Amino acid sequence: MIDANAIQFNIILKSPFNNGLELSLRPIEKNLTKFYLYFKITISKLLPLLFCLTSMLVYGQSPVTPAIGNKVFSGNDNRNLYLSYFEKDNFGTWDFSFLKAPYSSELTFDVCNGDAYKGQRIYCDLKLETSDGQKFYYKRKGGNLGLSQALLQSEMTKSGFMWAEFESTLPIVYKEGMGNFTSKANISITRAELSPKYAWLSARGDTYLLEYSANYTSPSIEKGNIQINNTRDKAIQFTYNVQASGKFYILNKSKKEEYPLNPFLWPTPFRQDIAWGNFKEVRLYTDSYVDALASYKTNGRDVAEIKFQPKKDTKMIAPGEKSVVAYPNPTFGEIYFDLINYPKSKYNLEVFNVVGGKIFSYTFPDIGNTQLKADLSHLNRGIYQFVITDSNGRRLATQRINIVSP
Repeated sequence: MIDANAIQFNIILKSPFNNGLELSLRPIEKNLTKFYLYFKITISKLLPLLFCLTSMLVYGQSPVTPAIGNKVFSGNDNRNLYLSYFEKDNFGTWDFSFLKAPYSSELTFDVCNGDAYKGQRIYCDLKLETSDGQKFYYKRKGGNLGLSQALLQSEMTKSGFMWAEFESTLPIVYKEGMGNFTSKANISITRAELSPKYAWLSARGDTYLLEYSANYTSPSIEKGNIQINNTRDKAIQFTYNVQASGKFYILNKSKKEEYPLNPFLWPTPFRQDIAWGNFKEVRLYTDSYVDALASYKTNGRDVAEIKFQPKKDTKMIAPGEKSVVAYPNPTFGEIYFDLINYPKSKYNLEVFNVVGGKIFSYTFPDIGNTQLKADLSHLNRGIYQFVITDSNGRRLATQRINIVSP
């Protein structure tokens, strides 16, 4: 005879960590048609199982495409960081809590009513203007948006800006199921527009053409969680292999000749891409943020152009607010001054010691933009006060700076 009480069905559930949850079906008394569920579990097995179950919930993220009125936060981490900082941990999380931005600008996607450049009207579906005066114009392509034109920062021009026309299939937001993309930009600068830094080009021709191209291939997608802004959220990461190149031409009396311009003399928006040539671009999205929450480029070891949307532990700049931000602080000596929402002009720096004595003064060269740089490494380590003034002597900012030993 079979003892009904001895009958038992065992079910073993395994997590990716090879720990098990044992469930047993045992009969109630001698009625073999009724069973009760018996759990056998240990704490060491419970935690990995809970992680397994919760990690199943991260899949199916849908990046948010910007629309008119949507707000984003713009911040950059300008430190030299290694790729290992950005890798996912053993618990399926990208911990980006280490990212730091000197400040964060609140930006709003807007309509293109009446926008024009050199008398030519600009037609677009969406516009984004940044606190440093750059403007990005997007046109709708299918269910997404692509960059069509832009007013970009440029050290090559007196105004500090250059106009770029884009021929691109690259979307503003990556989504699952997308394939390869191309991005091409064409810029034309006249001799009269050249900044003093590039005046040496004036003897070579009348007009200067910059052609940038990039191919985005072999996309890969990874899903998990992201820790940032003191919160943890579900995220999806897109990685593209990018091959970028640039050609520089000089026109002299309608004769077009290619000139081997050093990659590090290219304007900032394209410089890193051309210098590296081959690299990966990574973007991370969540349902809680419009556009990418974080993005960066890497050559497999170093990381550049780290952008993210900081909302915590940083100085927040409201739309139109004027501010001067100095970073890094503390510093080994090299320091940047971002003059946010200030016009292009000549600016002056004065540095004072703790008793108020002026020990250093400097007039920034008129390079056409409002990110200024100074080297104070010749000063002894300690606390100093700096003052930024405009060309009329009007004081814009007075702040303390800490110079430390490397």
